[in-house]
Amino acid sequence: MNETLKRALSGTVYVILLLGCISYSKESLALLFGVFLVIGVYEFCKIVRINLLISLCIASVSYFLLWNQYDHLVAKTIITSISILTSIKLLLYLFNSEKTGFSIATNYCLLIGYIVIPFILV
Repeated sequence: MNETLKRALSGTVYVILLLGCISYSKESLALLFGVFLVIGVYEFCKIVRINLLISLCIASVSYFLLWNQYDHLVAKTIITSISILTSIKLLLYLFNSEKTGFSIATNYCLLIGYIVIPFILV
């Protein structure tokens, strides 16, 4: 099976899952995105070499506490601001000529601001 066919089949499965969860209930969609969040956290931990168990705990607690906060304007504004500031920091880092590594604490902040919070906003 060639690579294009694999990607097309997996994309079809993802679209069917997404449409099924959207039409079923809000909680099923949150559960699906929770699964996608776990996959994203796992990949991020492999890339930056941070502890997977701690990262999954941080992501799970944050997602559980904040996923249904769309009615609270202050919470939504703070969450969106954190995500935007993290994206700006990463953009500045991208175009910085002096590349240095991030500390462990910065990697965990990036995990929250770049991986977890966008899933909460979705």
